[in-house]
Amino acid sequence: MFYNVWSDLLFLLTVVQLAEFVPSKKNIDKLNKLLKNEGWGRLNYMQVKYHDNSCTRTSFSGDYIFIDPKRPNQSNNITKENMGKKYSMTNKLLGCVYANAVFEFILLSKSILDECDYEVHLANQRKRFQKRSYKEKCASGKILSVEPFQVNPKNYRKSFKLFYTLIELFEKGKNMFDYMSCALNFLIEPLIKNRTYCVLKKHIKSLVTSVIAIRDVKTTLQYEYPDDADVNINKFYQGLKKILNRQVRDGLSPLMEKYCIQLKDANAINLCDSLNQSSSMDAETVEEDETTDQPLEESDHAEVKLKIEKHVEKVVKEYFLDLGFQLV
Repeated sequence: MFYNVWSDLLFLLTVVQLAEFVPSKKNIDKLNKLLKNEGWGRLNYMQVKYHDNSCTRTSFSGDYIFIDPKRPNQSNNITKENMGKKYSMTNKLLGCVYANAVFEFILLSKSILDECDYEVHLANQRKRFQKRSYKEKCASGKILSVEPFQVNPKNYRKSFKLFYTLIELFEKGKNMFDYMSCALNFLIEPLIKNRTYCVLKKHIKSLVTSVIAIRDVKTTLQYEYPDDADVNINKFYQGLKKILNRQVRDGLSPLMEKYCIQLKDANAINLCDSLNQSSSMDAETVEEDETTDQPLEESDHAEVKLKIEKHVEKVVKEYFLDLGFQLV
């Protein structure tokens, strides 16, 4: 009797699981239409791990899942039998491509993050020199002690310029992160009820969470110039670094380690380490009179800003529009 009950239970569980995931013609047509865009065939720099006992292939890239419209009879077309597998492969590939793109955005921003941190240290050091000089002049009678100490406004020129450059960079990246989250959500939705892909769903959802968290970085701070400028810039810098580290650790690295073989310009561990490193330059060596009137260098910032602008444009064009997401 117990055997019969157990058999009936297994049968019911099997029926329920099968009922949860029924490949729909709508989802099949969507993926067929999507993968016929030539942009998929150009995603060859990224190699993704391939686990299939039926063949000897160990990795694949975009040209493997691309459906060439000029070859209507090719075996790459999406069918009821292979829909889950094809959606899984497409998710893994796009996940690796987007994770790599996010890393590149962070790495490009990091040079300004570091310089902003260093300039705040310098500004704080100059402030201490100025306070010490003020006290010495008060003691010698050169100025009246009733006069309040005032920070030289030029103290924070570089810090503020870098601060606003960071704001501008993250504002420019918002559309890119929007497109990423839309594409990832579109691809994972057909697999939501399929328990076979629960691990993949977890990684893609974590990646989406990270993309949205970076997109929603607060890029505005209210403060008074210049009295508490160093405090607010420090707060912005430290908060941003924590956000980036958290997303690298919890959202990007796990997916990359599990599915991605070949990354273009980034490494999760190295990036986490570099974000945690403080500037190697020694702010204690700065002299009061050698910094307040120094001209601001524009060339380095302009180059970084241009690289980020081109990166954002490339991601939107090659990894969203050329892949056909705006058409499905």
